[in-house]
Amino acid sequence: MKKDVLSHPGVWSVCLRYTLIHPCRVLALGQLTQMNMLQKLVGFSFLGLTLAVMGCSEAAFPKAGTPELRAELFDTIIARTQRREAFSPVKNERLDFDPIQEMGRLRDVVVSADTEQDLYYALARLSHARRDRHLDLYLVAGGLELPDSAGLDVLDGESIEPAQAPVRIFPDYSDENAGYFVGDRAIDPRWPELPAIGDQILTVNGMPVDAWHDSATAFMRYSTSIALRWKLAEAMTLSTAAFPGYLRTKELTLVTRSSSGTESTYSLPFRDPSDLSWAGTGDPNYPSLVLELSTPTFDLFVPEDGRRFVVLLWRGFRDTMVPDVDALIEFAESRGLLDHTLVMDVTRSRGGSLGAYAMQRLQPRPFKTTFGNLRISDVTEPFIEDKQTDFAARNINDGGVPETIDDGSWLISWLEDEFSARLAEGNRIAQMCHSSWPMHQRILTEYFSLLQSTFAGP
Repeated sequence: MKKDVLSHPGVWSVCLRYTLIHPCRVLALGQLTQMNMLQKLVGFSFLGLTLAVMGCSEAAFPKAGTPELRAELFDTIIARTQRREAFSPVKNERLDFDPIQEMGRLRDVVVSADTEQDLYYALARLSHARRDRHLDLYLVAGGLELPDSAGLDVLDGESIEPAQAPVRIFPDYSDENAGYFVGDRAIDPRWPELPAIGDQILTVNGMPVDAWHDSATAFMRYSTSIALRWKLAEAMTLSTAAFPGYLRTKELTLVTRSSSGTESTYSLPFRDPSDLSWAGTGDPNYPSLVLELSTPTFDLFVPEDGRRFVVLLWRGFRDTMVPDVDALIEFAESRGLLDHTLVMDVTRSRGGSLGAYAMQRLQPRPFKTTFGNLRISDVTEPFIEDKQTDFAARNINDGGVPETIDDGSWLISWLEDEFSARLAEGNRIAQMCHSSWPMHQRILTEYFSLLQSTFAGP
């Protein structure tokens, strides 16, 4: 195997060239996944997604390659994941699994995938075996082609929104098993017969719901079991190519059970989501509470009768989070709410950055934060160069969202001083770095206001 020069971390597609058997048989392999800043300071996730054939005709050499090349591909993915990924020991312990072992069990699946479609879904399974919500998969021009790509991300292109059935499903978290129920339904005379709100899901497209849950999980990216069930409930009513053909049908067929025990079967069509109007029963609803403050980050609800609690409907850690949280604290102080019990509804929340800033203000206990687990690898120095370029352009963002509490000065200072010094000492082999390198006290006092100084850097 001959390896090209590694792609710069800011570039998403990476090429590995294989010269096995015949020099014109070349495979291109991508993609490089950048993670949340708290994880990606040095931690990168690299995973193969697309295969493109260069130098030979498809008749002589199909895009899916040969078993030998797919075996090489699999081994490369495993090796690079081991070398570059900083797995969370706490998460893995709670999920009771080992990512590399889970990925290793799929070797035969990848090697035997002799069509483009089979290979795509084999690589998707391999990717999601890591149980990492931050991992992204993209279809790439010139790579594997699928008969339908609805719901899949496309690099440098537009994704196709999948069609939607006229019901929405939610997970039943009171059920330790794969419990799902009807949470909302479309208002439309075209479908007078729909399951009732609250009806329990028994089967999905002819599969018992437990079996459907287990089969569909292999093609979902997630980091927690709670988030997995929420995303599976969403995907159940979508005609999405995230699932292979054996999990998809032209219509969604559900068998449900009502509260009275009556079982019913429904065959529901898939429609353009813009063509559907909803009853709204699945939206957050807090009777006897009044909306007192609304920002792009959250809605604040307060009881009408003066009970001593508030509800914060949280939308995500996005670009206005810091001023929005400051506005919340100022409002709460002016209204005498700081000692009230806080209930946060994050069921509609997206991710983002600067979560520590919010946590230090939304609860009274000392809050310790670290940069997580950082792995030093062959992409570390290119990543630092990438951040230096971003800093010079005053653009240290992730998807347009700021990731540092200042303009990035403290991050660059740490990368160029403490961290680079460690690299210069010879720490260039893959290793786990926990909370062993303390941040400067000036950074702690300048940017963080805590009840107790327990902040620790990498």
